[in-house]
Amino acid sequence: MSIPANELTLPILEAAMTRNTGAGIDFSQGDGFAQKTSEFMIIRFLSAEFFINEDGSFSGEWQKKAYDRISSYGYEEGSLLEQAILL
Repeated sequence: MSIPANELTLPILEAAMTRNTGAGIDFSQGDGFAQKTSEFMIIRFLSAEFFINEDGSFSGEWQKKAYDRISSYGYEEGSLLEQAILL
């Protein structure tokens, strides 16, 4: 089964996977050709900010789990800016 991944579908799929299974999408698999992993999709389409409420809180434990997991990759704008400044 093939599901298109973009900035609208990927956060929703990650939320559904984390909420229903306790683990998010497995980004360790590549496309079998040029990409060894699927982590490039995190950079392009997924932001941990999607899982935070406007007031900075989390409505459920699954939201915190998804936020922590996506943040751990270090691809958030804030993380990348900090790394650039340190260089």
